[in-house]
Amino acid sequence: MTRLLLVLGLAMCSGCSEDGPARSSEGALPPDPSPSRSPDPVVTVRQDAGALALLDRADAVSYSPLLAGLHDVTYRFKTTRQPKVAVEVRWVEPDHVRSELALDADAGAATQNWTRVGGPKHLRDATALVDLVVGTPNRTQYKGDEIILQSAGHVKIVARSERSLARSLVEAVITFGDDGLPTRMETQTVKSKIILVPTYRRGPGGRWLVDKVDTRIEGGGKTRSTVMSFEYQRIGPYTMPHRVTLHGLDEEVVQEYLDIHVDQGLSKEQIR
Repeated sequence: MTRLLLVLGLAMCSGCSEDGPARSSEGALPPDPSPSRSPDPVVTVRQDAGALALLDRADAVSYSPLLAGLHDVTYRFKTTRQPKVAVEVRWVEPDHVRSELALDADAGAATQNWTRVGGPKHLRDATALVDLVVGTPNRTQYKGDEIILQSAGHVKIVARSERSLARSLVEAVITFGDDGLPTRMETQTVKSKIILVPTYRRGPGGRWLVDKVDTRIEGGGKTRSTVMSFEYQRIGPYTMPHRVTLHGLDEEVVQEYLDIHVDQGLSKEQIR
């Protein structure tokens, strides 16, 4: 759940600035081509037991297709920002993902030109949103980052892992309510500060789904306030997002998750 909020914030931020380095379609930083590079030193990062307990509790009360038994999923991601461009995503548990751009048959020259310039960043942002679809647990998502218990109900995440650094994260402070759900997340990225305040509704088995997220993004001398609202769909035994609508931008933006197929027996070798 907390990682979901981070991913949403970074996705929102991507529409306001050019944070961070480009990533490959595998969702990771491009490898260093130098054959003579020395191995990176082993670094032990701080992960407080109390902070991990809060993250685990958030997972326990939030709905997650992965924790409900999801093995693999394929889908198409589209946004009204680029209606002729889809990102086709394939994911296999626990955290293997591959994606590629696909243009509609009637995509014109302007869209084709855009894919050469903006396509890599669009692919990166859409790939990051797989966390929203599958509900990857916090311990997996924050593996390699510092996880610090600041005070009762407050956890600080300091980016140390390649995954977090590739998403432009510097640090984040998460506030948890008495019910275990995150009530506020303040994130610092390379260029922006993002404040997220979610509200929830009941989902399958009494667990919680994100309903809306009030968002404030500060960066480049500007402050933008938006609201993200969520619609869900039932895919086989799982509840997954169908549509996320971003209100408060220059124009309303809709992100859709289409043609979702689950548990097809895919292996990680098949998506390399």
